[in-house]
Amino acid sequence: MDINIVTELFHPHIGGQETRYRRLGKELSSQGSSVNLYTIRLSNSLPVKEEIDGITVYRLFEIPHYIHNYRRTARGLLAYTKALHDFLYSSRGLKNVIINQMPILPLLLNCSQIKHIDAIIDWAEYWANIFFSPFFRKLAKCTNRHIVINPEIYQFLLRNRLSNNQICYIPPAIDLKKYRCSVDNKKQGQILYVGRLVKHKNVDMLIKAFSYVSKRATNTRLFIIGDGPKKEYLKRLTYSLNITDKVLFRSHLSDSALVSLMKESYLLVLPSSREGFSWVILESMAAGTPVITVDYLNNYGAKVVRKSGGGIVCKPTYITIAKAILHLLGNSEKWFSLHKNAIEYSMYHDIKLITKKLLRFLSL
Repeated sequence: MDINIVTELFHPHIGGQETRYRRLGKELSSQGSSVNLYTIRLSNSLPVKEEIDGITVYRLFEIPHYIHNYRRTARGLLAYTKALHDFLYSSRGLKNVIINQMPILPLLLNCSQIKHIDAIIDWAEYWANIFFSPFFRKLAKCTNRHIVINPEIYQFLLRNRLSNNQICYIPPAIDLKKYRCSVDNKKQGQILYVGRLVKHKNVDMLIKAFSYVSKRATNTRLFIIGDGPKKEYLKRLTYSLNITDKVLFRSHLSDSALVSLMKESYLLVLPSSREGFSWVILESMAAGTPVITVDYLNNYGAKVVRKSGGGIVCKPTYITIAKAILHLLGNSEKWFSLHKNAIEYSMYHDIKLITKKLLRFLSL
């Protein structure tokens, strides 16, 4: 089967959708599908065409100014909107064109072009917000086929007069065997954060919580893996709280190093106010590492943690996060219960099962 993915960013840029398409594309290719991916060329140093994990990557959209200081630029968004229009117009013969829903503006402005191709919109987020709701409703009408990353988006599309056979739920999926480990691997007191260092991730809240924890549980360490515009501010915060010797920052790790870190960590904390599903929550659960997250309206990760029973959802304050951490550090029976639930939940997200489901939907 020919599968064509259109997305704004891809490797070497790192993000949730980039990870999604690389993993799905790799598995689909291994099962015999021809996977092509069309994306932005952020730098002249990147090849226009290359193969990554069995995916043929075409960097057709020359927009070197698309990202500035970890944010999309207005000029870049307009350029991507125009490039997407031209690509869709010239590619009406392509089949199974999966289009990344984010960013939403280029899709909305190209809705008429999307209607004329064999398009499937891949939904990464839905914001329950009066201002944004009309835009999401318009996007739902751009095509008759949709992929969603979580059940909340599924229900939103059903409310907008789409039928069950027009929507396919494709959650994050992973190679489970990579994450399996013994409880003996766990280092009690090792706490992990993985993600971008941007405002809505609320990593400052985690650092303040860890400062509180470290004064009451001395054998603790916090690993912060990621990069972003808040990094220097967060480093200064650890200095002001006198915990620099217990907080380790790493911009990026290799895949194998990150998996090893997840296997040995005792807890993962994700205080984000906005998540579509969260790869890191699923990966952490597959490694048997319970998750602490916070209760925000647009943090779907909190719903995942509640449904799985693989962690704790608390109020979005540093004190409540700190108390949740201390509770699990001091209660091995509770921790082990969450550990077991996390592993059991992750088993429903095996990459081979998920890609077979996607192929069935594409063949309809």
